[in-house]
Amino acid sequence: MAEPIDEALLEVVQNHWLKVALVVAQTGDRLDLNTDEGLFRVADRLKALIDQGQIEVQGNPDRWRHSEIRKP
Repeated sequence: MAEPIDEALLEVVQNHWLKVALVVAQTGDRLDLNTDEGLFRVADRLKALIDQGQIEVQGNPDRWRHSEIRKP
């Protein structure tokens, strides 16, 4: 189920910096993944997209409220 999560993440992420927590929550809302397990799946896919260079990060993406992401 990574592809729908990836697509939703890339729709939510903007060209300006946004908190990881906001992006994870909005993506979870779009996909009805509002459980702890679901949100952690979203966060795992987010980190994969960061590793692939599709999303830039400032800070540690594991600290959702203290890091920010954007499209490159």
